[in-house]
Amino acid sequence: MPSTDNFAQLTLTISVPVATRSSISIKYLVRDAAWRPIYDMRLTTGDDPKLVVERGALLLQQSGERWNDVNLTLSTVGLKERSEPSRIFPQPMRISDPDLMVKRQLNSRVQSSYAEADMVLEAPAIIEEASGGVADLSGIAAQYNFVYAMSLDSSGDFTRVALGALDFDAEIEARAVPLNNTTAYRMVTFTNASGERILPAEASLYVDGRLIADSYVNQIVPGAETELGFGPIHGLRMTRTTLDRNEGDHGIITRSNENTETVRIDVENLTGDDWNVTLLDRVPYAEQEDLIIDWSAAPRPTTTDYEDMRGVLHWDLNIKSGTTQSVNLKTKITWPEGMVLR
Repeated sequence: MPSTDNFAQLTLTISVPVATRSSISIKYLVRDAAWRPIYDMRLTTGDDPKLVVERGALLLQQSGERWNDVNLTLSTVGLKERSEPSRIFPQPMRISDPDLMVKRQLNSRVQSSYAEADMVLEAPAIIEEASGGVADLSGIAAQYNFVYAMSLDSSGDFTRVALGALDFDAEIEARAVPLNNTTAYRMVTFTNASGERILPAEASLYVDGRLIADSYVNQIVPGAETELGFGPIHGLRMTRTTLDRNEGDHGIITRSNENTETVRIDVENLTGDDWNVTLLDRVPYAEQEDLIIDWSAAPRPTTTDYEDMRGVLHWDLNIKSGTTQSVNLKTKITWPEGMVLR
């Protein structure tokens, strides 16, 4: 007898000329079924840090029928994803008289105030096709086949299953941005040498067995080096203090404006371990000849224009346990009188 619950049912009427024995196989597409990856990312610190990515999948099916002891295969193919690249359109450029443009804008506003009710707007020309995030499907899609039969009801609840683990060698550093944060953060770098894509998914982050954060991991293709944040290091404290700031006009003699600032950055290590700290801060930069920016730092930064970001400074500091190290940063900005600094 059929179930009393809502379910999907297919009825076949078969006619044969004589009595016979046969097998019937039915294949059909169920649209109310899906899965998504989920990860537990476990970092082990010490002299030889390791990162273990425990892969899992959340399964959901709302087909209306219970799946009893089914052979389940999960695929990373995205049927609804783009199958071709976006189109590119010509980019026309034009110049015009700015005074004429102002007059036209004023005339347009006056006319629209009288004829707004009867005005018909033309559809704008498409100059660039909108596109969202598209997963990288350049390689062969991964498939996960389960060696045991599985049962899933149609309640709409997620079922979590394991997909195995991937092990990586890891490098750990502390990164500090005292302009915005009061603590340093644990950053982990590893290379995906597994030969498999790590799919974009939610991830729970563990450090030495302790859950420290829930995060999201973007797609990591095979061979790619990736950096992940594994939460704050509360014992590495940052203090950024403005010691002196002057904004003023030197007036008739120099006929220029001047802005100076002196900042001290203190990195205090209250942990029981020594830490290599990547310290990041910034100084302003200019793209105009009349705007002059001078700066000095003690100690000198390891890198200027860090990762091609103009004005971003980077120091490699080794902070011993129980010690504090300071960085002093001075900037001086001058520009012609009558101009406004923005």
